[in-house]
Amino acid sequence: MSKQTPIVSWSQRKEFINLNVEITDAKNVQVSFTDEGLVRVNASNSDDKDFELQLELFNQIRAELCKYKVTGRKIELRIEKLVDDVEFWPRLTKSKEKNRNITIDWSRWVDDEDEIEDEEEQEDDESNWMNQNQFLNNNNQSLPEEYDEENEEDYNEDDEENEEEEKIHDGEYVWYENLETKDALYQHFIDSYRLRVEDDYSLRGKQRGLYAQEDPLQDFKKYLGKAKERKVFPEWWTDNNEQEMIHMALNDEWANIKYAVEKHDIQDKYNAITPLELRALAELVLDKNYRNL
Repeated sequence: MSKQTPIVSWSQRKEFINLNVEITDAKNVQVSFTDEGLVRVNASNSDDKDFELQLELFNQIRAELCKYKVTGRKIELRIEKLVDDVEFWPRLTKSKEKNRNITIDWSRWVDDEDEIEDEEEQEDDESNWMNQNQFLNNNNQSLPEEYDEENEEDYNEDDEENEEEEKIHDGEYVWYENLETKDALYQHFIDSYRLRVEDDYSLRGKQRGLYAQEDPLQDFKKYLGKAKERKVFPEWWTDNNEQEMIHMALNDEWANIKYAVEKHDIQDKYNAITPLELRALAELVLDKNYRNL
């Protein structure tokens, strides 16, 4: 039986490439990397269909630092660029030939541009996008070939999200004020943890929770403990509420700390603004940038 070639999507930062191999319920997964930039993935899905992927990347990589993870919907690869590599690759592969199986993961691409370490260089997403265009144009390159102008509007900041962000930074936002039930509050808090775990892994290379060799519940309890110290919960919060939320975190079909979640999953489940709200809540719990929620 011939093997199928999976659909892949990619995004990048200065230091690494994120590559998503779209195989649902992947099993028998084998992944290999070489310093020359050759990536191989072999796996099968729940229907026992076999998949094979082989890519010759645009430039060399640091194979010993590359890693991957398997979720319910895909295999995600984090590919480390060479230290002396150009900051942004103009395309994923060495070949300039159009590959219909390769697309851009725009949601993560935008996230990556938001992760600028120097706070003096931080601007809004539109400015970051123009900065990236400018970098590519100055090097006689074009946007990655998978770019589709019809999708450009999906990645612009809308006015509603900007207003919500202003409320967060101005200390006028209460994270639970629009949550009508306690179950909704539980789910919102659990998802703030899940998204933070994903962000720590994908954007910062930190392994915790389900990505670390530890019980996810113990990591979640640490997060919960910090939230109590910071008095994040409403005044009616009791130990019984805490136990109910822990039960949900282990048993809920959606808000379950044993399963990975990403920004687009949150947007599909709730709305476009919710990832911003969840990330702001996590910042408050961890006593980071936001002074109040």
